[in-house]
Parts: sequence; structure tokens; C-alpha cells
Amino acid sequence: MSRFAYELNPPPGPNLGLVVLQSDQRIELDFRRLLPENTPLYVTRVPSGRDVTRETLQQMEQDIPEAAALLPPPLKIQAVGYGCTSGAAQIGPDRVAELVRQGKETSAVSDPLSALCAACVRRWGSGDWRSCRPTSKAYRPGCATSCRPVGSKLR
Repeated sequence: MSRFAYELNPPPGPNLGLVVLQSDQRIELDFRRLLPENTPLYVTRVPSGRDVTRETLQQMEQDIPEAAALLPPPLKIQAVGYGCTSGAAQIGPDRVAELVRQGKETSAVSDPLSALCAACVRRWGSGDWRSCRPTSKAYRPGCATSCRPVGSKLR
């Protein structure tokens, strides 16, 4: 048997993870289009009901850790995105981050609501994005004070 010399090239960027709804047909393509070429993106799916209801979103809360655990175990994933706006609103971003971390160790977790609030603060300079982030199931879209500029800009 012959042996061949080789060198492993480090990945061109951080390893990113994405928890996607089982029924989502678009988000992976969108992420790959938005990320720099060759950025490592590892995707897992979370079971989701055919209809979006409080009950199906609550069930998703139970399934997030298991879905996150399916991301490749030996890899260090620097950030994991949770790709369900309704789920983040129902479950709460802090709880989503906690659930993702139960399944996969990572430095950062993001979701659509937290990303929106961070973008608002960055765009309109309304303070710390965490002050606008919904933290519980009591969250209602419309956000808190830091995101109020969005409503006036969209009207």
C-alpha cells in the first residue's frame, strides 16, 4: 500500500451551524448565497408541524436540543442560527439559545428576532440591542423601546 503526503487546509472562516425547520425549502440556499464562498455551514433540521400553531411551536421547543445535537459532534461550531421567526417569538430568544446550547456547544446563538433588533440598533443607534430583545414567551412583535424606530421607518 502506498502512502501519500497531504496537508489539511483550515476552513476559510468560522464553522457556522443552522437549525432549520423540517419543512423549510429556502433558508439554506439563502444562507449559502449570503455567506462568503467556502464558508463552512452545517445544517440540521428540527421537526415542525404542517401548520404553525402555539402547540406545534411548543413541541418545537422540546425538539431543538436534539436537532442541535445532530450538528457534527467533533467540530467546534462558533455560531448557530435558529431559522424560525415564529418559534423565536413563541419560545423567546434566550430560551432558544439555551436549548441550542443543550444540544451543541457554541459561542453564539442567533435567531431572526435578535438579528432584527441588532440591525435596528446598528441602523438607528438606539442603544444596546439586548435591551430590545424579547426574553420570554410574553414577547409581542412590536419590540421594545430600542426597536421603535423600525415602525416609523416602515410606515
